[in-house]
Parts: sequence; C-alpha cells; structure tokens
Amino acid sequence: RRVNRRLDRLPRFRVSNPLVPRLIQSLVGLTQIGADRRLRRAGIAATDAIARSGGHDVRVRVLRPAGDVRAVMLDIHGGAWVLGNARIDDALNVAMIHACGVAIVSVDYRLAPSASVEDMIQDCVAAARWVLNDVSHGLCGLPMFVVGESAGGHLAAAMLLRLKEAPDLFAR
Repeated sequence: RRVNRRLDRLPRFRVSNPLVPRLIQSLVGLTQIGADRRLRRAGIAATDAIARSGGHDVRVRVLRPAGDVRAVMLDIHGGAWVLGNARIDDALNVAMIHACGVAIVSVDYRLAPSASVEDMIQDCVAAARWVLNDVSHGLCGLPMFVVGESAGGHLAAAMLLRLKEAPDLFAR
C-alpha cells in the first residue's frame, strides 16, 4: 500500500505533446483489426461487457472456449500504465484457453496520464468483484486465477491486496 501511495504521488507520464500517448494507443488499436474474426476461427467467443461492482463500471473483454470452462482467469495487461487494452493479450490468452480450458476476462482499465494508479487499481478490483459476484456472465462460482504482466503484474498484486480486505471474496 505504501508503494501504491508513492506511485500515485509521482509525476505523471510527461510528453511534450499530449497527443502522443493517444496516437500510440490508436496505433495499437489498428494492429488489432480483425482480432475477433481470428478468435472465432480458433473456436473462441469474444464479448465486450461492462463490469459493474459497487457503483463502479469498467470495460472487460470475455473470451470463452466452445466447450466446458474449468476456471476463470482475470487478465490484467501490461503497458507501463500508459498503453494497451483488453485485446492486447488475445494471442496469449487463446493459448491459455486451449491449454487450460479456462474462460478469460481481460480488464480494460483506465490509463495514465488521464487516470491515477488508484483509478487503475479500482478498475481491476471492480472487474474481480464482478467475476466473483455477478451471475449474469455465467462464470460466477468458478475458481478464479489472476495474471498480469509488467504494469498488469503490479495492478494484479494491488488488486489482490484489496480483495484480501473482503475475506469472503478473497477465499474464492
């Protein structure tokens, strides 16, 4: 928690032109054109949803295999807290789905510089609570695993610490 408070007070990502992060993020989006078609060919259904939990909404991407689902993996993407989106790990997630028989919920958390680290953690917590509590998506009650790389690893750890404050959720 001390590390998170320190990170939240650090200066934000600085660029001489504030359009640069948006331009890079747009280029990332261009590389993802046709991603859903590739997923369908791999036998995976992809849906975008709004995870609502405790008055907080965050966008998520849900990937499901055609067969039975044994567990749910909550995926938190990397990107130095500045870049990326819920689609960025699709190729890796397809391999996980085929190897492990899991459904994957990727969190489309808000990014810096327009969001603080605290905002990002709140988005991840809301997504986790949605997976664990909301029966509408059909994944509630399954074991949940959490993965994250780089900035996503930090957010995954911070999110788990927040969930630890709710022992009933953390136990699941």
